[in-house]
Amino acid sequence: MKYSCVIVDDEPLAHEVLEGYISKFEELALAKKYFNAREAEIYLQANSVDLLFLDIQMPEMDGIAATRRIHETMSRASRRTRIRAA
Repeated sequence: MKYSCVIVDDEPLAHEVLEGYISKFEELALAKKYFNAREAEIYLQANSVDLLFLDIQMPEMDGIAATRRIHETMSRASRRTRIRAA
């Protein structure tokens, strides 16, 4: 079984590090990556993912606010996503 992952971080280097980490595990598949939480939120309204790698400090919407909004979105849709903050 493969777990789909989404990266949300405003730093390109963090994307590289997380992509490298994800690629080391056969069980993980990178579905999407975003540089801001608003874009990820739109994607997650229509798509399910298993793991969300989310930065805490980002412009516009920080990771904590994004976690709340994503959790609310997923709850309304009766879906679950594991959120990992970095």
